[in-house]
Amino acid sequence: MMAVFLRCLVAEPKSAKLAELTSDYRAGKENNLTFEKDPDKFLVLPSGPYVYWKSDAVLSAFQKFPRFESEDRTARQGIATADDFRFLRSWWETGSAQGIWRSFAKGGGYHPFFHDLDLIVNWKENGHEISNFYGPEGKLRSRLQNSSFAGRPGITWSLRPSKSGSFRALPKETIFSIMGSAAFQKDDDTDDLLSTLAILNSKPFNELMSLLSSRGGEGSAQTKTYDVGCLSKSPIPNTTDEIKKELNFLAFRAWKAERIKVSIDETSHVFLLPEALRNRFDGYDPITVQLELSDIQAKIDEIASGLYGFRDTNPVAALGTSGTLDGSQDDEGAEDSDDNDVAEAVDQTDGLLSWAAGVDFGRFDWRLGIGERVEPPEQD
Repeated sequence: MMAVFLRCLVAEPKSAKLAELTSDYRAGKENNLTFEKDPDKFLVLPSGPYVYWKSDAVLSAFQKFPRFESEDRTARQGIATADDFRFLRSWWETGSAQGIWRSFAKGGGYHPFFHDLDLIVNWKENGHEISNFYGPEGKLRSRLQNSSFAGRPGITWSLRPSKSGSFRALPKETIFSIMGSAAFQKDDDTDDLLSTLAILNSKPFNELMSLLSSRGGEGSAQTKTYDVGCLSKSPIPNTTDEIKKELNFLAFRAWKAERIKVSIDETSHVFLLPEALRNRFDGYDPITVQLELSDIQAKIDEIASGLYGFRDTNPVAALGTSGTLDGSQDDEGAEDSDDNDVAEAVDQTDGLLSWAAGVDFGRFDWRLGIGERVEPPEQD
């Protein structure tokens, strides 16, 4: 039996839009806010949400392809310190006490492929102090869960993105948090991690994963949530060796380009020179870097669309969000998301003066600015 759905989420006033759509339907008029769908089709989704505005091609992906959580892949929630002020620091704060601190993945803004981890966590004796953090009433406040996965290379992402999910490489020897959970590949295979990273950052995968989000859907004032369950239950296509090789190459290019973007931020691990001097290395040009990233993203999306079988369908009908007046996403509630951690751009003159002060105090090497010292090697 077919059901009729009238989409009034973004209309104001909704009562008037509902009356208009009802009248149009009875009169046999077609529009892009009225949908006829067999409710049984929603049963293919793990939690059976009524995503009536999505095409049958999108819904069938949950039947055709295996879930992310499998014998070769897994996703895990990270630790909860219960007191970040006590257990976390910025990476440049600790000085010589490096032995007890480890890099800490705690979500963050929109950072696909690469994110410079600016936080570190007290991991002395494998997190002994965190695991024994009790409140005044004698109740354990922290959660040191899945610590056996700590230190493994993988993929991490933000729990609460206001826009599309962004997945990035998780370096080895890193601790991950409840706000920045992590996914791992069998045997920590680098090639598998890179190809998976590319697919996870594709538009088709993000559209599929968003259908499983427990909150923050279109028209909602809530912030979107991408928890471990969403990723674990999302369908991911199998790839051939040839396609995997191409995805590996694209993911590495994107990782490198995103890394270059933050090489002008003096608080990052990969800082080289302020923006005013950065073009002294490899002809740095931010516009060129962004164009390269756009090109890489388009190629990844095209490959992913083919893997999911969306290439032969209308991509707008298959993946686009219907029911909005301009096709845009609803960003209400974005203030509660992790996407707001992006630092404001530093004025070039201010950045140059700050770097000069750092050189004077011995923090930065002036030889990089005149080409007497080569660029440091990329991190693993």
